[in-house]
Amino acid sequence: MVLRGVLPNRPLLYGLFGNMYLAGTIIFGGGPRRDSAALHSSPAQHIPRRQASCARKRENHTFLARLCEQAERYDDMVSHLKEVIGAGSELSINERDLLAIAYAKMICTRRSSWRIVLSIEQMKLARGEERHIATISGYRKKVENELERVCRDVLDLLNGSLIPNAGTIQSKAFYYKMSTKGDYSRYLAESASGEKRRAAVSSAYNAYKIATDMVQPKFTASHRLRLSLALNVSVFYYEILNLHDHARHLAKRAFDDAIAELDALTKEPNDASIAIIHLLRDNLVLWMSSDNAQQGASSSQQEYLYFLFKGAKLKYI
Repeated sequence: MVLRGVLPNRPLLYGLFGNMYLAGTIIFGGGPRRDSAALHSSPAQHIPRRQASCARKRENHTFLARLCEQAERYDDMVSHLKEVIGAGSELSINERDLLAIAYAKMICTRRSSWRIVLSIEQMKLARGEERHIATISGYRKKVENELERVCRDVLDLLNGSLIPNAGTIQSKAFYYKMSTKGDYSRYLAESASGEKRRAAVSSAYNAYKIATDMVQPKFTASHRLRLSLALNVSVFYYEILNLHDHARHLAKRAFDDAIAELDALTKEPNDASIAIIHLLRDNLVLWMSSDNAQQGASSSQQEYLYFLFKGAKLKYI
């Protein structure tokens, strides 16, 4: 067929062959042959197959995250959960809890390290020992950079995908409070200074306020999410804002409301709620003891405990 358009003086046989080929193409069809299944399939039929493949990958990454948790490989745990988040759909409760555990473990060791190094630095400064101060200070800043990296990583996940994809009030409140926006902004504020600290404090305050406004109308006083939020907000007021009286007021009100509700229950309360109530109690005792020591007060802890917790059932405290 090409030769017909190129050769000016075509031989007779070339012309006959070209005509026969053209006739055969018209009669029997031409072009590349296609499989009959491909002719009758549609793109929509491939969607369930792709969804099943995505579900298998998600399940595999979730399983590996649990395996990493057992092996105490928390950085790897976060990597697998990021793959789950990257799928785009909302995290399940189990996936959400795994993410909270992974980041909590990652940040906990670094916060502990930072506090130890800081206390050593302050002790040497108080004693006037300047020999290793520069070395200690440099190492403290290294730990602070690790802390900031982990916190920024969490906050980027929250703002970029977790909060926008949250479909329930409980999920949104969890992310605003969680080992997430409010808490990790608070962790940033602990070790930061200057403008970074002011920004972290403002972020934590706003996140906790949003979470509180979501949780209080929707959940009972003994619900673990509401209790954990009250616990962390009171710590924020005590340790970061140094508003000790307000912190004790928040913790005591959450404690009293939860105990009153538990006393009226006919069934056994949730173990997680009881554990948080114990933490609220411990903080109240610790804060009062610490403040009394600073003020030179002499009241005994037993007297304070009776005043603070009178009326509460012993099995809860």
